[in-house]
Amino acid sequence: MLAGYRLQDAAAAIDDGTDDLAGLAASLGWFDQAHFSRDFRAVVGTTPSAYLQQAGAAREAGAAHPVG
Repeated sequence: MLAGYRLQDAAAAIDDGTDDLAGLAASLGWFDQAHFSRDFRAVVGTTPSAYLQQAGAAREAGAAHPVG
C-alpha cells in the first residue's frame, strides 16, 4: 500500500516536470530503477518513460495528463 502512494507521488512529480527518473526512483526509496519501472507499470499502467513522454506532450498542449 505504501508503494502505491509513493508511485502516485512519482506520477505527480513527472506531471510537474521531473524528468530524472533514476533520481526520482531513488528519492522515493527504490534502489533499482528496473524494480521502480515494474512497480510503476503495475500501478499506473505504463512505464515511467512512456508516462514522461505523455506528460511532456500534455504540458505542450496545455492539457491535463491523460493517464493517472
